[in-house]
Amino acid sequence: MNNIAIITDKDEKIKYDDLKMYIEIFSSKMIFKSTILIIASNTIGCMVGYVSCLKSGNVPLMISRDMNYESIQVYIEKYKFNFLWVPDMWIKENVAEYKIIYREFRYCLIENNIEQPELHKDLALLLTTSGTTGSNKLVRISRDNIEANTNDIINYLNIDDTDRAITLLPMNYTYGLSVINTHLKSRGTILLTELRPFQSQFWDFFNKYGGTSIAAVPYTYEMLLKLGFKEWKLDTLRTMTVAGGKIGITEEQYFIEYAKTNRKKFIIMYGQTEATARISYRPWNMAEEKSGSIGIPIPNGRMWLEDTNGNVVSKPYTQGEIIYQGKNVTMGYAYELSDLSKGDERKGILNTGDLGYIDEDNYFYIIGRGDRTVKINGHRIDLKDMEKKIEADYPEYKVVCEIEKCLDTGLHKRIKIILENRDKSIHCVQTSENTKKIIDMISWKMNISSQMIYIEIQQ
Repeated sequence: MNNIAIITDKDEKIKYDDLKMYIEIFSSKMIFKSTILIIASNTIGCMVGYVSCLKSGNVPLMISRDMNYESIQVYIEKYKFNFLWVPDMWIKENVAEYKIIYREFRYCLIENNIEQPELHKDLALLLTTSGTTGSNKLVRISRDNIEANTNDIINYLNIDDTDRAITLLPMNYTYGLSVINTHLKSRGTILLTELRPFQSQFWDFFNKYGGTSIAAVPYTYEMLLKLGFKEWKLDTLRTMTVAGGKIGITEEQYFIEYAKTNRKKFIIMYGQTEATARISYRPWNMAEEKSGSIGIPIPNGRMWLEDTNGNVVSKPYTQGEIIYQGKNVTMGYAYELSDLSKGDERKGILNTGDLGYIDEDNYFYIIGRGDRTVKINGHRIDLKDMEKKIEADYPEYKVVCEIEKCLDTGLHKRIKIILENRDKSIHCVQTSENTKKIIDMISWKMNISSQMIYIEIQQ
């Protein structure tokens, strides 16, 4: 049986027995059912902190390390976390004084608030929704949710102790966490790295330690295609999965053909944070026949369509909202500290907000959203919420947010923000200075990259 849990790109190896010891040490530093904010990174420190919390009954919130200090402080103040588990560098970059009670793996455990919050007994994990929509809303996830989704993913991907998954996704992202959960549960190995797949060192590391799978969002596959992925020598690669948005037709066909030619598996999946990660998958052997489909429900899950009146839509090629039922459906949202004491509000049923249809074989297809939420590179963004936030800061403008798509792939590329001057008697001049100021404000408030935003000011 495999006994190596983690291998890093610095050739560090942690056995399962050692990981168990680190978990016990870390857990001893906290009181049972504490809350802890973890700044996520694909490092040993972050992984030990995350796994320790799940094993010891403490409740972590996984936060992107790309989030700015001010935004992180909002979460800390709003949810009053007992502890913070943060990289050493984060302490150095921020001037506030902290009480550090433990230091290991270039991470610090900070005691922040000694008052124990009232937590529901089933609460195990907190996540933001697919990156962020710019709010402080959190998804409340139970231990049973994690266990159910982990087991189902292991089942349909046939993950075992011979599998070695490389970290392409951040640990604050539900898809990324599912890779960690499934491979540790199967006693496989995590190839832990913060290298990017566009760097040759990433694939050198993958080949050196016999990586067997990659999990990525559509944008990554788009880039890999442009880099000539088909020409690379990846003998140990067995499985490629994609989720986090719709993959372009060109990329889909390219990787289906690659998998077929090289006897690999290419599996398209669909999920939401509100379902602990996974809702459906397209079996690898149906990749060509069901092109464009998100597939069938994961094992032990159920999917159907409903019209606007709540009636079940069973006729093929007829539009309806995709509804999902399963033990992995999360408990609900948290908007403030008191919500952490709430129980299961969804009762196993999730209205996804995605519109779609089924074919004659009951394979599901997505055609759009019922609201104005979009995904760009795995980040969920509420355009309506964005418009409100901008207008609150710039009341002189009427704001319209649109999505620009790549002409070649049809994928969402960036947000176009149109600012229309409400007072036509005042002439507005669009300069790089005022445009940058607005972009920086939006980037900070919505916690998205400024490169995803384009401003157009109209008179």
